[in-house]
Amino acid sequence: MVAVGAGIVGASVAYHAARAGATVTLVDAGRPGAGVTADSFAWVGTSRVLKGPAAGLRATATAEYHRLGAELPGLPVTWSGSLSWNRQDSAPDAGPGQTIVDAATVATLEPALRQPPEWAVWAPGDGAVDSVGVTERLVAGARTHGARVHLDTPVTAVRRDAAGRIAGVETAAGPLSGATVVLAAGVATAALGAPLKNSTGMTRTVARPRL
Repeated sequence: MVAVGAGIVGASVAYHAARAGATVTLVDAGRPGAGVTADSFAWVGTSRVLKGPAAGLRATATAEYHRLGAELPGLPVTWSGSLSWNRQDSAPDAGPGQTIVDAATVATLEPALRQPPEWAVWAPGDGAVDSVGVTERLVAGARTHGARVHLDTPVTAVRRDAAGRIAGVETAAGPLSGATVVLAAGVATAALGAPLKNSTGMTRTVARPRL
């Protein structure tokens, strides 16, 4: 398998695939986490999302970060909790694991606030991710499990064999082989996927035409 893009998505794909025993090559035009990943807000938690698919996704993501922290000791995630509020007269709703706190408690939890809100939601289980640091640890973890990593190596095209099946990628340094190609290259994903006659955009990221 070839994973194109060493942002947090591509690095996670490479790490988990390599850990599961796949033969993995990770390739990126720059350095780990240097693209969109570096600009991420990187907030992990369920604050302000109490129901619906997004709430379940956030809860799962929080649990997965704890699992990842156990697998990769020293993972740069700070479980400091979060405070959130909006402009309203009544106290906001709290979800599971959250507490409504008053202005005095807010000032204690976050003394740097000049004007603490009258009410806020305190979510002690929320965390903040060093997105570049986590990406670097994922890349290092992928290497530990045998992945080959090619940085500063732009991918120019997805390769196909004579039968039209995925065969890897072309790069500025030469071809890299793989029966499965995962495109996690941010804004470059659409251009790389266009010749495959799939409407990849930013959502369809896996090119795998054979089982």
